[in-house]
Amino acid sequence: MSSALILLLIVLAIVLLWLDGARARELATGVVDELCRRRNVQLLDGTVALARLGLARTEHGVRIKRLFRFDYSDEGVGRQQGNILLHGSQVILVDLPDQEEQQDVERTPEQGPATPADDGKVIPFRRR
Repeated sequence: MSSALILLLIVLAIVLLWLDGARARELATGVVDELCRRRNVQLLDGTVALARLGLARTEHGVRIKRLFRFDYSDEGVGRQQGNILLHGSQVILVDLPDQEEQQDVERTPEQGPATPADDGKVIPFRRR
């Protein structure tokens, strides 16, 4: 084989991998957007970001495994992070944690200072 043909095959493989990645990102964005609408939360930035890329062995053979991360907000307050995992073009997992688990509880003076479980990272605001 000539070196020009090998170079052409390498460029073709890179282009096909890039196109497959773009298609997977569009699929992930669509799935996450629909899920956010159903849960009445706002998908921030309107897209997903690739966090990890690897290979996964499935019953249909070896597939490219992609983990995308996205940010969402409940009523415009706070910023939570979710994940979506794809094996090829198959959605394996969508992780959108419950907002109820992540909401901070406002502390009153009777409750005393923050406990070690709060890690001291939340400063409660007093309403006037």
